[in-house]
Amino acid sequence: MAFVTLTKINFKRLILRNTRFLIFDVASPIFFYLIYTQIFTGGQQLKVNIFISMTVFATLLSSIITVSNNIMSDRQQHFFRFMAVTPLSQKLYYLSLSLVFIFLNVLQILAMEIVAAFGTKLNLSMDKYLQILVIATVGSFALILIGAAITFLGNSSFVNSIAYSIVFPLAIISGLWTPMNLMPSWLQQIGKLTPTYATVNLIHNFLQKQPWSWNLFGKLGIWLLLAMGLLIICSRKSVD
Repeated sequence: MAFVTLTKINFKRLILRNTRFLIFDVASPIFFYLIYTQIFTGGQQLKVNIFISMTVFATLLSSIITVSNNIMSDRQQHFFRFMAVTPLSQKLYYLSLSLVFIFLNVLQILAMEIVAAFGTKLNLSMDKYLQILVIATVGSFALILIGAAITFLGNSSFVNSIAYSIVFPLAIISGLWTPMNLMPSWLQQIGKLTPTYATVNLIHNFLQKQPWSWNLFGKLGIWLLLAMGLLIICSRKSVD
């Protein structure tokens, strides 16, 4: 019961009352998506490619930058003192936050899909939009944990720098902003190891009704385990 109450509190303070971040998280990817659709004109497949890339970028943006900023804000505002007088552990605090940020990612993706369907007239069926929603959300799990882990690395300015240093290079090398075939072969190989690359290509596989790629699923699973390990290690180092 206490966990449910904490999750409700986190939902209200991080989403309903945090208008600035909510607008930033939802509007920024939509802005980039609309810009890209104007710059790169082509057929239906190109439009789909741009939409998928910008949708995954939306989850990357919120999972790293928004997560880290909000956790650092909690520390500065001594939210953990409030936690100390509750029967809940810090593990449940992070679990509660994860649920809230997963919901935020769902909101972002739905907003992107509404703009794509009614704004840019992207012709996809409802089941394909649902597939994109589910896969992009699942693909963000590891990113959320990474966003939480980096908050243990230093003060807010340093953590903010780390967050941006992760998001934008990752968006580039994984092909979210530029086609990977324009990059050097060695950089392409690095990009193919990223969780965002795996998420984008899983979405394409499902939309094109290709056989399941256990390689891509495996990459996401490995990244999830690595992110969990990183969060545990960073939190313990901080306590020490």
